[in-house]
Parts: sequence; C-alpha cells; structure tokens
Amino acid sequence: MSMTNTGSARTPPPLEIVPDQWYAVLEARKLGARPVALRRLGDDFVLYRTASGAIGCFTDRCPHRGVALSLGRVAGEELECGYHAFRFSTDGACTAMPCDGPGAKIPAAMRAAAFPAREAHGLVWIWWGAPRERLPEIPWIPEVPSDDAAASDTSFVWPVPTFRAIQSSFDYHHAPVLHGRRSLRFTPIPRFMRLDEVACDAEGERIEFSGVLRDPQRSDESGVRCHTSFRMPGLSYLRIGAFGRFAVFDTPIDAGTTFRFYRNISKVGRALGLGKLLAWAEQQLDLRWGTQFKEDLPMVVTQAHPGELFSDTFARADAGAAQYERLRRKLLRTARARAPEYPLPVRLRLGSEARSLDTSAG
Repeated sequence: MSMTNTGSARTPPPLEIVPDQWYAVLEARKLGARPVALRRLGDDFVLYRTASGAIGCFTDRCPHRGVALSLGRVAGEELECGYHAFRFSTDGACTAMPCDGPGAKIPAAMRAAAFPAREAHGLVWIWWGAPRERLPEIPWIPEVPSDDAAASDTSFVWPVPTFRAIQSSFDYHHAPVLHGRRSLRFTPIPRFMRLDEVACDAEGERIEFSGVLRDPQRSDESGVRCHTSFRMPGLSYLRIGAFGRFAVFDTPIDAGTTFRFYRNISKVGRALGLGKLLAWAEQQLDLRWGTQFKEDLPMVVTQAHPGELFSDTFARADAGAAQYERLRRKLLRTARARAPEYPLPVRLRLGSEARSLDTSAG
C-alpha cells in the first residue's frame, strides 16, 4: 500500500516490548504451504504450516550456517533448510543432517530458535516471553466477532512506533479538528469539539475508556458516544456512535513501524444482508480514501517521542492514552526485575536496564 506526503518521521524511541504476551503477527489466511518470512518484534522470523496444520515459528536463521530458513521448504511436520537440507521439528530440534548420514549424532546446539505459535481469531500469534509449561489464553475481547459475515479484515504496515499507534485508539477529540476540517467537513462532526462524560477504568491488563463528543454551543445531551475496550498487548475495540465498530491489533515490527490488523464490523451490512461487502467498503473508505492514511498518518508520523527532553502533557480527554502508558511502563518495570528468566531476544527488548544485563549474562 502506497503512502505519500507523510512528513518527516521523528527518530523513534528504543524498541521496548512488554513480554509474557501473545502478539498477533500475520493474518492466518496468508500462511499457506510455503514458509513465510516476516519481521516482527524487532527480529526476523519464519512461519510455516505443517502437513497436519500445526504452525511452527523460528528465528529466521539456521543454527548450522546462519542462512534464512524461510528459503527452505515444509517437509511433512518439519521445516527443511534450503541450503543443506537440515530438518527441524516445530520445537526447534534438528531431526536430520543429510551430510552426516541417517545415523548422524546431532549436536545439542543444533537447534533452531523456536517460539510457540498459535492460530486464533483469523490471526497467527507468537508467544513472546519466558517458557511456560502451560501458556495463557490468547487475548481477545468477547464483543469482537472472530468469524462474522458482516466483517472485513485487512492488515498493513503503519510507519509509527507501536505505543503511538495504540494511543491513537483512545484519541477521540482529534476527530472534529483534524477530520472535521477535511473528510468530514460536510457532516455534523466539526461541531463536536468537547469530550464529556470521560471515564477510564483499568483492571489488570484491561482498560475501558469512554466519552461523549458534544457541541459546546448546545445545552442538550446530544452527541456521539465513543468507547474503547483495550487488552494488552495491543488489542483495541472501538465503538463510535450507533454504527462504527472496528477492532485493531498493533504489534511492533521495529522501533519505528507497526504491524496493524484491522477488522471492520458493519452493523448496517448485517441488517441489510450485505455484511462483507459493506464492511469492506466502509474499511476502504476509512483507510484508503478517508481518514487514516490521508489525514491521521501525516499528523502522527510527526509526533515527538517522549524522552529526556520531552514528555507528553495529557489533558482530561487523554485519560485512556495516559492509562495505557502507565500500564505499559508498569509491566516493563516488572519484567526488567525478572530479566534473566527471559530468552535473549526477549531480554533485548525490555529496555536499557535489561540490555545492560546481557554483557554480564554471557
């Protein structure tokens, strides 16, 4: 998808990723018979689907000579390297070294760096965290349909840091300003400048944020009710007015870019029996021809990133974004205290305190 006129992006902050989470990395429909190479979570991965339908995920480096395993092929339940035909099971164990014959003694170090992977809700998920005997359930919001005849799915690369992408899911009061002067200028939206009835509730790794956009010149209670349900690490479900319904999952690619999965749900389409068609049309209007790529993106890519010389100053209407930032910081602090428990790729993404442990950990 082409993106132009986005302005000059700011230098992204260090890539800090909250661990012990399931991250959505790919639409499941895009994983077929061939291995798929992709960059997520600051590293290069290969995903593949075995003959029985199980999903394997490795860091995209063969432990033998370091070539990309994504250049290989699926062989039954295993992934075969395209360079020397070494084979690996989904847990990373090497099962064959043809160069040494069928009776070869395979070194213990000859293992691919494997990550647990699952398929759910139309997505492929990677477990990014400490090894566990029993992994938690994949995060989802019950109100979001997993398979809906009135829904349309798409995904794309969003050239902004993930924490900024997630914050935008709580930002309703930009709509009458940014969109109200452009794509929505002929609608009532430009009048709704004030966000009333702001409420933000947080419990565990969940945030519920709501408000009502109102016309400050009117004394009645009319307005547009908005609500965001959020689950760590990156799932947002937005309800805007009577009809706007969509879910977004944001996953880091690297420090400055985000994989964004977007599911639009058309209530009008469901009522008229034209669910997927109208959901797709609404989605294209929002993404390609409307607000997100032509209006939101040129603004968001210019955002400064909090650091030593700058920090966001939140208004009352930003309660959801502020709560998310507090939760993210809290989970990162907790994880840094347990840094030695994590595999090296995970530890490297915890921030400066955890990175300093790498030199002493060997």
